[in-house]
Amino acid sequence: MFFVYLAGPMVGLTIEEAMSWRREAMSRLSSPSIHCLSPVRGVGKETVPGSFPTDPLATPLTTDRAITTRDRADIKRADVVMMNLCSGGSVSIGTIIELGWADAFRVPVVGINGGRLHSLYNHPFVRDLVSFWCPSVAEAAFCVLSILDID
Repeated sequence: MFFVYLAGPMVGLTIEEAMSWRREAMSRLSSPSIHCLSPVRGVGKETVPGSFPTDPLATPLTTDRAITTRDRADIKRADVVMMNLCSGGSVSIGTIIELGWADAFRVPVVGINGGRLHSLYNHPFVRDLVSFWCPSVAEAAFCVLSILDID
C-alpha cells in the first residue's frame, strides 16, 4: 500500500473549498494500492456543516497538538506528498511546515502551481524543496502515479 498525503492551505477556507481539489486528487489516484491521507479528515464533524471548528479544543482531533501530531505522522509514513500551492489569501504556515517535514523525512513533494507559482509561495526554499512542479491536479496525479510506478 502506498500513501499520498494531500497538503495545501486550509485557513480561511470552508471544508468544501479545502476538499474540492483533494476530492479530485483522490479520484485521479483511485487505486487499490493507494491510500490518500487528508488533513481535513475528521474535522468539522461535530461542528457546523461546511465550516472548520473555530475552537481549537472543539474535538480531540482539532487541538493544536492533535493536528500537528497527526499531520507530521502522516507525512512521515507517506510515499509522496501532493501539495497544492495555487491559492490562498496568505501564506499557509502549516503547509510550509509540512514541506519542511517532507524534506526532513525525504518524502518527494509534487507541487501544484496552477501554471505559475503563486507569489505567496515564490521563495527559494519552496522552489527548491518541491521535487516536481505540475500545473494542475490532473498533472500532479499523473506525476504521483509515475513516481509510485503505478499504471
